[in-house]
Amino acid sequence: ENTTLRDAWLASRFNLGDGDALLADMEAAAQADPTDVLPTVLGPLVRWHTASSENAANAALDTLPAALTALGGDPAFNTLEAAAFLLGMDLPRPALELLQTAEKAGIFQDAGPYPLYCMAYCRTRLSARVGEDARALLLTAAAGTNPAAPKPQHPHGAQALALMRWAVEFNPNDANAHYLLGLTLAGLHRASEAVPCWERAAAINPGHGLAWRLLGLHRWKKDGNLEGAEIAYRNALAALPNDQMVLRDLTEVLTKQGRRAEALALAEALPEDSFRRYDLALWQAKAYLDEGRNDDCVAFLRESRFSNWEGVTTPRDIFVGALMARGKQRFEAGLHAEALADFEEALTYPENLGVGQRYKRTDAETCLWAGKALQALGRVEEARAIWTEGAGQITLADPPQVFVTVTTEQDEAVGLCRAALEALR
Repeated sequence: ENTTLRDAWLASRFNLGDGDALLADMEAAAQADPTDVLPTVLGPLVRWHTASSENAANAALDTLPAALTALGGDPAFNTLEAAAFLLGMDLPRPALELLQTAEKAGIFQDAGPYPLYCMAYCRTRLSARVGEDARALLLTAAAGTNPAAPKPQHPHGAQALALMRWAVEFNPNDANAHYLLGLTLAGLHRASEAVPCWERAAAINPGHGLAWRLLGLHRWKKDGNLEGAEIAYRNALAALPNDQMVLRDLTEVLTKQGRRAEALALAEALPEDSFRRYDLALWQAKAYLDEGRNDDCVAFLRESRFSNWEGVTTPRDIFVGALMARGKQRFEAGLHAEALADFEEALTYPENLGVGQRYKRTDAETCLWAGKALQALGRVEEARAIWTEGAGQITLADPPQVFVTVTTEQDEAVGLCRAALEALR
């Protein structure tokens, strides 16, 4: 069954005033597809529409918040989806009642300004002029609501473009309206029209971090303008100092300009007790390694926790890389015991890095250097044992194994382990 057609059929019957029969069909639709928002929403709205008294109408609307929450997911998103559909069916009155009921129930508490624009737009669809209630909603959306709310809602539905254009026309100095109009246009793959909207939002409100972030992203990815992207991202970070997506993007832009050390300083400025995003933490660890700051890399990864996609070994790969680099430096400096400690740690699989040992080992280089350190310390039999481990590992000459990559470095290290064993005979 086509859900869109069914919902349109139900909404049309609602518009025509179909009562008890419609309720029965909506209940059947809700049972058949419990995740479909419209049948769940229309039931209370039908009872509201056909109520014989104000008390009965209010009682019907009072059931809406619980119904929206019971759908699962984000109640604010569910509400806006249903309201967008009703607006698309030219039903602004029930859309407004739905939105107002959700607002009173606190469903839009963390949703940002978009629901306010929706309510104001519904009011104007019911009147030839912008009334005081709609005007108040628009002014609140422009000045009193943070667009970077915890769960910001973005424009929904076929009416979103007309809605946000109307909001911009009503108040051309509303930075939030320009920002959301830009999002709407970008969602329609009209990025060239979206960018001026974000530029206007940032010009009206230089502290509009979300507009600056999108400008930075466009200048970086679309225009290839790293200098312009840096300016935009720095403005975004000044407005949103705890936004790690902005910080991550800025570190990458700076790195592409050959300023990785400067980017690292920005990442290090985050509070030590803050939970870092996976991608930002990986970037910081890799940057330490690439900058030759092996002590910092090892210390950072010892304290960080990763949850990886299946098959991803990057956190441990960086950890091993830093330990091996530091171990070789210590070995060359004659610090054989300290070098051995690094090589032995490189053979471990720390739980916090979220990487387990594969069924075929490919750490022959680590075995090779651990054996060298053991031999330098006079522990020859232990060196023999670790070289034996390395010598028995998979090489390029062996049949390919699933999920096991054999590099030329691994192949050479296996050969060197075998040569080291021969030298002991």
